[in-house]
Amino acid sequence: MKKVFLMKISIPLLLLVGVLITYHSLIDSTYAGMSIIPEKNDSIPLYSELKPEESKYIAKGEKWKEIYHYYLTELPKYGWKKEYSQAEDGWEGFMSRWTKEDFEGTLSIDGFYDPFTKKTEVIFDHSKPETSFK
Repeated sequence: MKKVFLMKISIPLLLLVGVLITYHSLIDSTYAGMSIIPEKNDSIPLYSELKPEESKYIAKGEKWKEIYHYYLTELPKYGWKKEYSQAEDGWEGFMSRWTKEDFEGTLSIDGFYDPFTKKTEVIFDHSKPETSFK
């Protein structure tokens, strides 16, 4: 009698747990919209205060200058060559573009401080070279 009762309870519970796990994995949008994820690429270091949030990374406070200088210093240690960079106090942000010998395309890292949310937003973008069809 106890075995039948336990079976009647355990099977629905197991099904419920399975459904919840599947649902959570389907709606997890932590990295949604990202063309490259630094945590999954050994040659792209991640500034310690940046946390993923959908299509961007967020750091609390005005950190764009620290983040900008971090990548100017750290990326060359991983073999990256700077193609372009610009930082502006007027709009409180930066843009940079990088290439690497064993990396197809370019890596862009752009960031800015949003005074309304009091957060710094950083976007990593992997642009692959265009192929032409003749």
